[in-house]
Amino acid sequence: MGLLDNADMVDAKRFEVIAHATVMKSGRLRFATDAMEMMDLRLVNSIILFSFASRSPDAPIEFGAVTSQEQDPRGFAVKASGPYRYISLKNFLIQQGINFKDYAITFEVTDAHEQWEEKPVYRLTMRQTPKPSAVKQEELPGIGEAAEES
Repeated sequence: MGLLDNADMVDAKRFEVIAHATVMKSGRLRFATDAMEMMDLRLVNSIILFSFASRSPDAPIEFGAVTSQEQDPRGFAVKASGPYRYISLKNFLIQQGINFKDYAITFEVTDAHEQWEEKPVYRLTMRQTPKPSAVKQEELPGIGEAAEES
């Protein structure tokens, strides 16, 4: 029996980049190029999201996503902005209590290796970091005084 007889080859391309989507200040979820390629969004007209009601409070916030080439009334319409694709999630994010005004919200997009209605399922895992607050510029000593003297 050889070393590789019972081994699976690691798909290096799968681990090179982390596909992600970012919530813009308008409440749009914009998919980065790597996520667009993974989900093949150039041919997609809607994304159906699944929310997990029974998750524990300490578990990360995750959603399931399924893409559809048809305009599915159960899903969010996929729109284009230049080379990017996005869905409008503002009202959904507000309803979920996700504060995208004070926090930078990104979602790591991974293949869940599952099917729903014969379509691939993707996992969107939320990451949030506080947005940097506006830094006040302190007046340097002597600057205001020099302006008053001239």
